[in-house]
Amino acid sequence: MNSRSRETGNESMVITIGRAADNTVVIDQSNVSSHHARITINGDQILLDDLGSTNGTSVGSLENKVSRKEIGLDETVYFGSSPFPVRELLAKASDTTVSQPDPEPNRPTTSKSHRVGLIIPIAGLGILLMTAWFIASRPDELKSSTKDLANNPELNVPEDVEPALLTEFTLQERIDRALFLVVVANPEQDIAFRVGSCFAIEEHNLATSGTVVRAVREFQRNGYSDLYLFNPKTSEKLAVSAITVHPRYEQATDAVVAAQRAYDEIIDHYELEPPPIEDIEKVEAELLKHKKEAFKFLETQTVYDVAMIRSQTSLKHWLTLDSTHKNLRPNLKLIVYGLAFDVEDPYFDPEENVAVSQLHGRVQQSIHLKGSIDGRLIASADSEHRDSNFLGAPISRESGEVVAIYSRPTPPSENAELPDQQTGFEAPLVAPLVEISAPTFDIKVSK
Repeated sequence: MNSRSRETGNESMVITIGRAADNTVVIDQSNVSSHHARITINGDQILLDDLGSTNGTSVGSLENKVSRKEIGLDETVYFGSSPFPVRELLAKASDTTVSQPDPEPNRPTTSKSHRVGLIIPIAGLGILLMTAWFIASRPDELKSSTKDLANNPELNVPEDVEPALLTEFTLQERIDRALFLVVVANPEQDIAFRVGSCFAIEEHNLATSGTVVRAVREFQRNGYSDLYLFNPKTSEKLAVSAITVHPRYEQATDAVVAAQRAYDEIIDHYELEPPPIEDIEKVEAELLKHKKEAFKFLETQTVYDVAMIRSQTSLKHWLTLDSTHKNLRPNLKLIVYGLAFDVEDPYFDPEENVAVSQLHGRVQQSIHLKGSIDGRLIASADSEHRDSNFLGAPISRESGEVVAIYSRPTPPSENAELPDQQTGFEAPLVAPLVEISAPTFDIKVSK
């Protein structure tokens, strides 16, 4: 028997790892997801699976991200950025691990770490995957802990403020009243989720990101058909009459998904049987083509990641847009105002005390499309904001004028020249909003 067999035994064992208390090995660190990874031991084989974690799982080095990989006793595994020797993990689990059969005996065990170069970071999809896990694993807990939204009389009571008094409010007070959570719920109104933020810009119109709307559609396809907006400051609940997403965002998103699919199909085709040596250069060129296509359309997607929500109720407070985009110089201070929430805890409770979060950053680059005022910002910010959902939040100058809408954390880049790009965010400038003022009915809306 080799050393691995002596230490692990011949039985199959499953070890779950994460921040939640129900894991075999609990790691109480902010960069570790609630249910981050799984180790399956089957005789001499130790198999590591990432469970859709927020910050990923790596083997040997932080750069070597994996979704599934066979590992050895002497290797080091990174959950997020935290390193753990495999021997230490097995030792921690030795007292609590229960022998189980391999849950997926027919699944191939080859590593797909070489796909990391083209993981397309479409913001908002991570929260959907996390939500799906929550719903599947704890439906009864959700129903008992979530408030009855439909029977809460305070939800439909707007604050009684006359428009003539708006000038008496400070900037922060106007922001508090102009920001709304985008909420989806099941028809019974006993399970609800926060999807992102939106903010009032006119009497009936609120701005958000196309990513938020795309997430709403995904929720509705999974049975969460009720959609409404909620202001934590005033407890005002707004019905939605229409939503419009910029058409170029839709087109770019479809193109990104198509490029990712083409890339994955090539990887899948050659994963078990590599191409002949004489074809390797051709295959690599094809992969590079799809990778470049994906990132080209991803930039366009960010530029037009804007959407308009129309409220059935008149809005009394709104924010001012600065669509001129003048003087967005490098190092200009920016403030993101959002009703941010933990990406791993999207549940909505109207009685929970939710305050406006401020994310401070600085302009790194302002990139415009050729011959157009449409463009995107790349900004620096504290890396901790990646744990919070700021999707759809307004980004303003210190004076309060909104210049952009939060789209996504800046995706990691192997060739990033600016260290801050690894921890910052990207955002479309607000100019494209004027092109989508006419509402459409492309998703279900409140009745």
